[in-house]
Order: sequence, then structure tokens, then C-alpha cells
Amino acid sequence: GNPGRRPLTRAQRWKEIDDAEATYHRVLGVGSDGWFRPPYMAWDWTCGYDCADHGWTKIAMNNIDSGGWKGAPWQVVQYRCTKLAVNGAIYVCHVGHATTDARALPGIITALRQKGYGFATVSDIVRP
Repeated sequence: GNPGRRPLTRAQRWKEIDDAEATYHRVLGVGSDGWFRPPYMAWDWTCGYDCADHGWTKIAMNNIDSGGWKGAPWQVVQYRCTKLAVNGAIYVCHVGHATTDARALPGIITALRQKGYGFATVSDIVRP
């Protein structure tokens, strides 16, 4: 859902999940394996039930938003993502013309490695 709008119906949620899964398969050649991250981090229990009833039982909530989608300078994004780092953190970064995440990402990775952090998939750090 989008904050400020009415929650999606079950049918609308399922359609969005099905469309996203089809895109994963078309672009990446693999599916989501049942992982779901609510758009805008907008969450309520009906969303959880609707997703679970449709086979998406693994919910991943990020705890660090890069802020690059807001047009923050890449240096600010890099600083923010490095400063907020904690063990097990899940970052959300975006693609698109307005985000600065892609420019910040190499520096984020280097800085996190220098601090001793490693990288893993959500499946490796979150137990459904």
C-alpha cells in the first residue's frame, strides 16, 4: 500500500505479487522464493494474512533506507548507510533516474568491508 491511500484489497495485493513474481522470472530467471517486502514499509496484519494465503510467507522488513530515492547527494547516502550499519541490517536501495543509490553503492560496500561487515542474502540473515 501507499501511505495516504486506502489499503489494497486481497485481489489487488495478489495481482501485484503475481506481477512482481512474473517480472522476477522474466528479468532474473528466478523467483522470489516466497519473500515479500511491503512497499513503502506499509504493513498491517491483513497484508500479512493476504500474502501468506497466496504463498508469500517470508516477510523482509528493511531497517536502513538509503534515502537516495529522495534525491539526496550520493555522499550523504554513502555517509548515512555507513553510519547506520549494524549486524544483520537490511538495506533498501532503489533504481531509477531520481535515485543516487547507484553512485553511492561502491563507497558503501568499501566502507562496510573496512568496518568488518560482510554481505549476505536476506534468506541467510532472516529466519522465516
